[in-house]
Amino acid sequence: MSLIFDDIKPNERILEIGKGNGFTSNYLKSKKINVVTMDIDNDKKPDIVADILTHDWGGNIYDRILAFEVFEHIPYCDFLQVLGKLSTACKYLYFSVPVNEKIWMHLDVQMPKNKKLCLKIVTKRKKIRSKYHYWEINTGVSRRRLTQDLQNSAFKICKQKKVLSKQFFKLASVDESVML
Repeated sequence: MSLIFDDIKPNERILEIGKGNGFTSNYLKSKKINVVTMDIDNDKKPDIVADILTHDWGGNIYDRILAFEVFEHIPYCDFLQVLGKLSTACKYLYFSVPVNEKIWMHLDVQMPKNKKLCLKIVTKRKKIRSKYHYWEINTGVSRRRLTQDLQNSAFKICKQKKVLSKQFFKLASVDESVML
């Protein structure tokens, strides 16, 4: 939430792709932020039932699109095509993908003079654990390849941050027609 909340203004058009359990949209709504949800699963009761691979964005432009833990559910080559479509549908795209690793220990220690010390033991997993994931960082796609593909897309990387076994990105569209 810290990646997005400081950026969002109350009158913006926000789309959350992949409603999941509703945590993100419910949190934003509790802060009086208008958010529309999209999911392929009608049972999750999204505002829009659609598949991002075939959805016709039809000139709908959102200020921000959120897609946390979504893109690994489609083949990587399809993800790259979806990026192109989303670059014409939003000003900013926030998303996360899992990093395929096992965290054995993670300890953050607050030191004197506001310094932090982070101790962790992490090993790479041999394979993807979810049968619904096509790819994850370190399995199927390296962090370097993902970053290069994002840099070569119609977005520019504004921020990226790794939190535990999730890699978060904030991208800005370079398509000027979206910025109107």
